[in-house]
Amino acid sequence: MMDDVYLLNSPFTFQSMEKHAAYCAMMRLGLKVPKTVLVPYKNPPDNTKYAYTASRYNQPFDLDAVAEGIGYQDFCDSRLRHLDEIVLDWVAGPDFDRLLVDTVTATYPAHERDRFVERFRGLLGMWVKDSG
Repeated sequence: MMDDVYLLNSPFTFQSMEKHAAYCAMMRLGLKVPKTVLVPYKNPPDNTKYAYTASRYNQPFDLDAVAEGIGYQDFCDSRLRHLDEIVLDWVAGPDFDRLLVDTVTATYPAHERDRFVERFRGLLGMWVKDSG
């Protein structure tokens, strides 16, 4: 907890971010990637602070038309099919554990570090066990 705010991350986030980063990098490099469509949230939050973003990125869409041309999942299935296992192995390994300890050390007060390192190790360990 920093400034009364908890930052929660799901291990699934790592897998999704790695896939998305690879996809974006390939597009940026001009490599051929399937056409992809960002499907907006079905029921956007009714909050004025999201009004501008919703007006730009949460437009109504034709799901059948999107499904015909979607390419992101095809890209992941054809070119990144082993990425989930690679991320799982990374999270289970010593390099990630060092990163976890370094991050907690840099982020949490000294009196909370051991507790949070063990908590995050426990949560990540359960995820690795359940995913393996």
